[in-house]
Amino acid sequence: MESFFIEKDGRSIAACRSIPECDYIIIICHGFRGAKENSGKLVPFAKRLNNIGYGVLAFDFSGSGASDGDFKDITLSGQAEDLRCVINYVSSRYNQPIYLLGRSFGGTTVLAAGAGDTRVAGYILWSAPVLLEKT
Repeated sequence: MESFFIEKDGRSIAACRSIPECDYIIIICHGFRGAKENSGKLVPFAKRLNNIGYGVLAFDFSGSGASDGDFKDITLSGQAEDLRCVINYVSSRYNQPIYLLGRSFGGTTVLAAGAGDTRVAGYILWSAPVLLEKT
């Protein structure tokens, strides 16, 4: 996985990617208190996805992992802004359809950021709370 940074409003979003020749790109969004590496599970997961034709980009939301910001400032709207920035980055550099994969609160963020975005071909939600008034 290649590590790099995406700039957003003068701050850095830490990211990593493995995007060989592929048919689709999956942007992976970690859960609350998580990070892009997902305790070392990202690299083997990305390799499996690469082997079946998917490119992978994972990133740390602001205030998490190696991204700028403070954890105490994390909000759903802030995470949605980060994800929209990453979608902009991917769509400006690659032509493949984009899928969003979100785990836990990352899944909620996927729904908040991706709704109505025609660049997003689909969603993969993994243990995502969707009825927020009940959480």
